[in-house]
Amino acid sequence: MTLGLALLAGACVGTGSASTTLPADVQAIIENASGVVADIVADGEVTIAEMERAALAARACIEESGVLLVDFEFKPLGPGGDLSYSVAGVSSDAAQSASEVADGCIERFYMPVTRVYSALHPLTEEDLARLQARFVECVRDRGVEVTDYATAWERADRELRRECLLAAER
Repeated sequence: MTLGLALLAGACVGTGSASTTLPADVQAIIENASGVVADIVADGEVTIAEMERAALAARACIEESGVLLVDFEFKPLGPGGDLSYSVAGVSSDAAQSASEVADGCIERFYMPVTRVYSALHPLTEEDLARLQARFVECVRDRGVEVTDYATAWERADRELRRECLLAAER
């Protein structure tokens, strides 16, 4: 049996204006973080590449707990990012346990980083559209025929996605 889960991280879509005062929960994350999360948020800035690092830390945590993941995907160009995966080879009895393990790892590694990212980078709909357009342009520049963001994401392999995400962020 395959258990599927798509997680849309809590995001901040706002006016796009930067604020010097962070919300109390974000400040607490920065001040109390440990391990990889502390490494990511310590400088007070979080990039898309660092969000991916947090997603990969969550993945490692899940797999180290004995849960076999398939179709793990981090899709950052959206408010707060999007993390999706499937759990393979579990019975319906084990599905709940696997889901609890996955949720715990995501809460520990991915969610704090996306919360800080969202607070530091509030996106307007225009910002999101601009990032997605830059991604599409980058994919096209590398010879892949695409007309929109969803198609560009589907047709780009992992390396091209990473390259174009970083280019879109600049």
